[in-house]
Amino acid sequence: MPTSTLSSALLLLSNSEELPWATAPWQSITKVAGLPWFFDANAADESPAPNYACWTVGIAKTVKTFVETIWTLPEADQDKYTSARKADNDMAGRSAWNRFIKDAKISASINKVINNVLTQHERNPYQVMAQHETCTVSELVKLVHIDLIPFTI
Repeated sequence: MPTSTLSSALLLLSNSEELPWATAPWQSITKVAGLPWFFDANAADESPAPNYACWTVGIAKTVKTFVETIWTLPEADQDKYTSARKADNDMAGRSAWNRFIKDAKISASINKVINNVLTQHERNPYQVMAQHETCTVSELVKLVHIDLIPFTI
């Protein structure tokens, strides 16, 4: 069964309506008030990024470039590109994004939140994917984050 990593699934979702970053429940969980890679075009590269102060505007720019590259790729290639360890034009942005996801999974307990939502509704990921006739984790993550609280299935 094809699957997506959390890292690439969140990027795929962000290509449409800034999900999940634009939702209040997600912002409450992650403590990130919008797209993490957002920046003011007039700000100096050394300035803190407005939505994720752990990044500078310069880092946010490299992440945004990486994100825009991901959005141009077929979904089947996104995971591979997200986890690539090669030196290319997106290396800095890819590295910053993957570090952000790794840190967020720990600090925001993202996996625990998703698991709790499914457990509260006595479901597992495979049941939800079958019910919604989907076979990718990215689609499951979208279902969970759109209706995060409450989650209706």
